[in-house]
Amino acid sequence: GTSHRANDICNKIFAPTIAAKLKAAGGSCDTVVSDALKNVDIFVLNVQALKITGKTAVVTVKSTSNGKNVVQALDLGHRADGTWRLGSFG
Repeated sequence: GTSHRANDICNKIFAPTIAAKLKAAGGSCDTVVSDALKNVDIFVLNVQALKITGKTAVVTVKSTSNGKNVVQALDLGHRADGTWRLGSFG
């Protein structure tokens, strides 16, 4: 179910800073992500570009929402245990 996927997203994709921000806002990462997954209709992101500079990486992704293309840059500048983690989005 979505709770298992939410836990994977929180622990394997998000940097610890995102979970901490969600907790500070009054929720848990698992709960917020689980609720968000119930409303998601886009599960495919196409990578348009990737730029790595030292310990910082930014990936630009493209998806389609309501028939419109959406391009967004995502910060992968946080490494945890030797892997890149999503540090910010929005």
